[in-house]
Amino acid sequence: MTMSAPHSTPAAAAFKFPNESLLTNEDIRTTTISRSRKRPCQFQIDFCRAQLQRKNTISISPTGSGKTLTFLMPLFFSDQGITIVITALNVLGTQFVTEAGEYGIPAISDIKALKYKLVIFNREILMKRGRCCEKQLWTSKSFTSRLLAMVFDEAHCILKWGSSFRPEYMQVTNILHFLPSLPIYLLSATMPPSMIHTLADHFRFAKDHLLFQRSNDRTDIHLAV
Repeated sequence: MTMSAPHSTPAAAAFKFPNESLLTNEDIRTTTISRSRKRPCQFQIDFCRAQLQRKNTISISPTGSGKTLTFLMPLFFSDQGITIVITALNVLGTQFVTEAGEYGIPAISDIKALKYKLVIFNREILMKRGRCCEKQLWTSKSFTSRLLAMVFDEAHCILKWGSSFRPEYMQVTNILHFLPSLPIYLLSATMPPSMIHTLADHFRFAKDHLLFQRSNDRTDIHLAV
């Protein structure tokens, strides 16, 4: 897991998910600028709205296009909501914590005590022997009732790595037994149609899941011989 500084625990209150229908695109844009000092593109606003609608979502967008901001944006509209991020590489987890900290979103540590809005795991910790997450988190109603989404960064690695040297990746869907209504957000810069369908089946997505697919053509990169 990756860690950053804590903040004060919010007072106990009945948690309510953000009402997406009350937010205009301009509301989302203005709040994001205020919190992150970045002006979101329309695709980032659309991704954010999909999460606020609590839809299972697959998002494919080029490297460097701002995918990290898309899963941080819903937290700007929920003071007590929590997002879980599963990262393929530890260095990416560190990067997410740094970026989240810049936007005033604290991450990890005393998770069960609801001190943190962004919780970043690698897949081994998530599925670790001893089942610490299962025993401490997934059975805690005060924690699970505040979950906005579970985000899988570099989601193509689930199939590529899970079938070989990182089998924990293929086991992550076991969590759905504890969190059947938790929206899943799969992020990748590259995912062919066959992989999209396989992952949707693997996570048991309903037919109403959303797919956002942007071109990953990089006009600034070319091959030369």
